[in-house]
Amino acid sequence: MHRNTGNVSPERVPPRMLAPGARVTADVYAYMFLCDFTNFLVVLFGFAAFGVSYYYDNECMNV
Repeated sequence: MHRNTGNVSPERVPPRMLAPGARVTADVYAYMFLCDFTNFLVVLFGFAAFGVSYYYDNECMNV
């Protein structure tokens, strides 16, 4: 049986999301850790690329 899933009114969305049949268990913690680790490396090694060295050279050191 094909169910029409288009044009759902906004007041019907939260009950459908909380329905027991809509809950799917998935192990996403490894993917979350990989994403966090990648973001940490980008911030750690790309920190100067965001203009920090320029800011400190011109603004903070003019005392």
